[in-house]
Order: sequence, then C-alpha cells, then structure tokens
Amino acid sequence: MAKENTYQLSSRAAETYEEQKVPAIFAPLARATLDSLQLP
Repeated sequence: MAKENTYQLSSRAAETYEEQKVPAIFAPLARATLDSLQLP
C-alpha cells in the first residue's frame, strides 16, 4: 500500500508568499511592463 502524503505547509505560508515573494518577483515585472507601454 502507498504511504499517505502527510506534508503540509504552515498556516502562515500564504501570508509569507504574499509578503516576500510577490513583491520581489512581480513588482519588478509590473514596473517593466508599465514602463514599456505608451499610455495616452
């Protein structure tokens, strides 16, 4: 019988992702995207 997967993220994992990863990864991408657009 296969062993059940018991790995779980902590309850704070989503908050940590939002606080640390999103700004670090997506903020520079958003800035570069906006800089490349010619908005009226």
